[in-house]
Amino acid sequence: MAIIPLDCLECGTQYTYIGVGPHSAECPDCESTCVSPVGELRIIDQDYWSVPNGTGEVQISAVDEHDRSFEFRIGIQKHKGTLTTITIGGTSILAKQCSVAWPITDLFNELLARYGITELINPMHSSNTTTQNQ
Repeated sequence: MAIIPLDCLECGTQYTYIGVGPHSAECPDCESTCVSPVGELRIIDQDYWSVPNGTGEVQISAVDEHDRSFEFRIGIQKHKGTLTTITIGGTSILAKQCSVAWPITDLFNELLARYGITELINPMHSSNTTTQNQ
C-alpha cells in the first residue's frame, strides 16, 4: 500500500492518497485535474528556441502514468531558466501563482544542461527555489 502526498495547483489543497495503484488525478476539494503527476513523469518531447541576445524558451512535454499531458515552459536568459507556465491537460497555470511547489529540477536538470542552462528558478509557492547545475 502506498502513501503519496499530493497537491492541487488550482486551489492549493494538499492531501494524501493511501492505496494500491495510481491515484485518481483529481482534487477531492475542487475536482480539478491540475494535481500532482501520477507516478513518474516521462518526458516525451522538448522544443527550444533562442535569439542572439541569449533569451528564449524551452518547452518540455511529459506524460504521467494516466497519460495526462504536462507541459512546462521555461523562459531563458543567458544561462538562467525560470519556470513560467505549467499546462496540465489543456489547463494553464502561471508558475508564480501556484500555491504548492513540485520538485521538478531533478527531472529537468540534465535536459536544461544540454541547452547551456545552469540555473533553474522555480517560482511555484511563495519562496523561489533556485538550483545550480554543476
